[in-house]
This record gives sequence, structure tokens and C-alpha cells, in this order.
Amino acid sequence: MDKNILLSELIRIGSKVTEKGVGFYFPDDNSACAIGAAYWAKYLTKSMAGGSVAVDDFLNSMIGKDVSNNPETGFCQPLSSVIFSLNDKYGWTREKIADWLESIGY
Repeated sequence: MDKNILLSELIRIGSKVTEKGVGFYFPDDNSACAIGAAYWAKYLTKSMAGGSVAVDDFLNSMIGKDVSNNPETGFCQPLSSVIFSLNDKYGWTREKIADWLESIGY
């Protein structure tokens, strides 16, 4: 897999093989949030052998400390917080999150 693939594309790939999950990266064996779907697509595993630190490191490598306006609230937040909010609080599909991320260059 191309190491320069965008986060939006990783979310789309992972969304094809997992159901939407909320509250955790991988709420159960068959589901993943938007970030969990991207992690699965990148590493072809949902193993949390490294704990949430492994997923956090992955997320940091993809978006660092970037910030963005939350499209639901208009508030500027860390991009990771926006993604979690859209997935969990506002019920966006992972594909819609991916479309939004692509529109802002991720």
C-alpha cells in the first residue's frame, strides 16, 4: 500500500470491511470508528497489541497536531477531535467523514 495514501482513502477502504462503530476505535470484532477503519486499512489488522497508543501514533503520523473548523459547530478544534465528534456525536457515516477530509486535503 502506498505510504502516502490520504487519511480519507484509508477510511474509505476500512469502511468497506467493517461496520460503523462508536465510542472506541474498535468497539467489537466487526466494527470500527472512522479512525479505526483507517488504521485497519493501513495495517490490515484491528489488533490493539500496542494499545490505543499504537492508533494514536498512527493518527499523529497522518495528521499531527493539525486543527480544523468542525463543520457541525464551526469551532476550531484539533482535527482528531473533529473526526471523533463527527463519527460519534453527529452520526456522520465514515464515507461522509472521508469526503469532508478529502475536501480539506486529507
